[in-house]
Amino acid sequence: WGGLTAASAIFGAVHTFNFLQPGADLSDAAVAVPFISLLGSGLGLAYISTGYQLETSVAMHFWYDFLLSTAAFVLDAEDQPFVARFGMAF
Repeated sequence: WGGLTAASAIFGAVHTFNFLQPGADLSDAAVAVPFISLLGSGLGLAYISTGYQLETSVAMHFWYDFLLSTAAFVLDAEDQPFVARFGMAF
């Protein structure tokens, strides 16, 4: 359990870099990092409960990121870092 706790804390700490972008509000990190650490413990528990098979945890992380990014895009498509804009002059 100590290893799971340490790994979850490291998982959250590494995701702090997501909030070091220009214009980012560091107060968001104060809320998000503990939540991300909690999610990391869920991924760790999935890893342990599947007999230390990494595929389940990786799939869970992928789907979490995909669904979160999709929801953010749907809610505010103009304010996303990977939006491509195409235009044609007539």
